[in-house]
Amino acid sequence: MMCRAAFALFALIASFVCTPIAAMAEDYPSRPITLIVPYPAGGGVDAMGRLVGQKLSEALGQQVVIENRGGAGGMIGTRDAARSTPDGYTIVMLLTGISLGENTGYDVNKDFAPIGLVASTPMIVDANPSFPAKSLSDVIALAKKDPGKYSAGTPPARNSTATAASSNRASPGMAPSPSATTLRAAS
Repeated sequence: MMCRAAFALFALIASFVCTPIAAMAEDYPSRPITLIVPYPAGGGVDAMGRLVGQKLSEALGQQVVIENRGGAGGMIGTRDAARSTPDGYTIVMLLTGISLGENTGYDVNKDFAPIGLVASTPMIVDANPSFPAKSLSDVIALAKKDPGKYSAGTPPARNSTATAASSNRASPGMAPSPSATTLRAAS
């Protein structure tokens, strides 16, 4: 329950890069703002980032430039945002799938301050129609009955979504399969 609440809270967060309050003058913003989307153009986070950028631009009367800096599970763009000048002119779209590797070049707890929840996304568990489970309770019961027999397709390792999916409470007896795509996992 606590894990689900945490995921709902942090489902998709737009964050300022540690902006000191004193740096936010009355004339802010006086120049364009960069919104880093740490994923490739054309995906869901990009689409949401473009909508957020448009609304921010309208509300602030200043252009918001979207910069897609995808790669390494979001680490490249997120690292770039963490290293940017902390003046409020660079913001970043973060989400629960943010990579948590040891040498990312940033610390999500120290380098970012949440400024708003943009959206929350449901997590869906799918399986082939011939799979005997018809509910999540059935899946958990099967996995407990035969530990290690079943696997679940997850995002690449070292991100919070994969960590939650592989936790014993979330999927007891199931082995995460980070290399499996959603389609392979569902078939």
